[in-house]
Amino acid sequence: MSQSSTAQSLGRWLDPALIIPGGQTVRQVLDCLNDHPFVKDETAQDYVIPTNRYLEEPGRFRIWGENQDNFYCFVDAEQASNTDPPVYFETCLDLVRDCDVPPEDVLPGNVALVAHSFQSFLSFILAHHICLRLEKGRYLADGVNGIVFSKPLDDYSGLVNPIGCQFIAGYTAYVGDGVICIPDWGAAFRCEDVRDSFVKNRHPSVGQSWA
Repeated sequence: MSQSSTAQSLGRWLDPALIIPGGQTVRQVLDCLNDHPFVKDETAQDYVIPTNRYLEEPGRFRIWGENQDNFYCFVDAEQASNTDPPVYFETCLDLVRDCDVPPEDVLPGNVALVAHSFQSFLSFILAHHICLRLEKGRYLADGVNGIVFSKPLDDYSGLVNPIGCQFIAGYTAYVGDGVICIPDWGAAFRCEDVRDSFVKNRHPSVGQSWA
């Protein structure tokens, strides 16, 4: 499944469904996200950058951030009119000391590459938003449910990490057919049957459930 298809599939976990037409530029996709009511839900402690703040940092088109403003993710401003540029991570913290980024991966301006593809990062944003919670949000579709682990999950084989690396700020999301898993947090499921299969086959330590 392509990253754009993954994002479209995850968009159907929301209510109303998030529909992003194909071929949209970064700016158009962000506008689409900001038009959807799910952006009001900051349960995961992160947020889609609102339209009036896209360009608050010269040369950077910000797309997503942590709600205490400890970090942002952005594309180069000149790339915002493209469909799939790389995504970078910026923070007020020291990338090497505080975020364990290898010194050779730190770029000028205290930034680091976080995803080679905006489309893959879009899938990460949606997966992270859906899964990282303790209770069901009002903008999740009927049937969506989840569990919170009491200890990290060891077996997440067969699930795909959309960005292909560990997210610098933690809580990396993995995606499969009807399942989203953040191994050091929990999992979300499109329906109860998927949850039951996941629990039976992977034996997670479940701290609590939400539906």
